[in-house]
Amino acid sequence: MFFIIYMNSRSFKTPIALYFYFILLLIGLIILIEHQMVIDKELMIVSITVISAAAGYFITHFLENERKKTEEKLKSYSDLVKNLRIFMRGGEKLEDDLKKFEDTYYGAWLYESTLVYEKLLNYIEQYKIWQKDQTEENKNILNDKLIPLMQAIRDEVTIDKKTTFKNY
Repeated sequence: MFFIIYMNSRSFKTPIALYFYFILLLIGLIILIEHQMVIDKELMIVSITVISAAAGYFITHFLENERKKTEEKLKSYSDLVKNLRIFMRGGEKLEDDLKKFEDTYYGAWLYESTLVYEKLLNYIEQYKIWQKDQTEENKNILNDKLIPLMQAIRDEVTIDKKTTFKNY
């Protein structure tokens, strides 16, 4: 019963869990076959060791690839957050800053989730409204769009409680 409940959980559907269960099944089948064929115990131990080492190699390779993807995603989001300052400060190098933001914006498409993308678009649209009519009300609405955007980015890169951000 516990095994069936556990198999229906979300953790079973992760690739690392599937690899682990596959290896356990493979080792179990090899032990069963070797036991049925009355094969020497040392040979059984060697075969289990070889299978476990091969599985360990592939799991390590998989985890290394996942770590690299996570690092790239973190760098992408970090650059995106840094370049969002263009909407907050303007400046004399506006054209250069806009080009830099544009590059970051398109580069973030590879890793950002749909939720972050939608919140980013909402923020940019509200910025356009604020730019045409720079009232305190539009500024507050703009800040209200920034907070969920930043929280969505944080939710993807860290596990932490909700934070209320302030845009100065």
